[in-house]
Amino acid sequence: MNLGRWREAPAGRHPISIYQVAFAADQFARLVPWPMLDRSRLGVLVHPNTGNDRDDHDAHALWLGENLALNLDVFGPR
Repeated sequence: MNLGRWREAPAGRHPISIYQVAFAADQFARLVPWPMLDRSRLGVLVHPNTGNDRDDHDAHALWLGENLALNLDVFGPR
């Protein structure tokens, strides 16, 4: 697992401040249930890193809590 950094302002496709955590697919079942059950009012975006950033943040995204509209225009036209 790689802990990221705080982004205190909107960054790229993310409309609000974020904190990033990256983990391997085999850690999904161990890590994701915790924010599913104990995130308070936080919205959590879980997505793969397949190399297709647009689909990873849109078609393949899993939202825990509020689903925020991302700025997908940063990826260019479909």
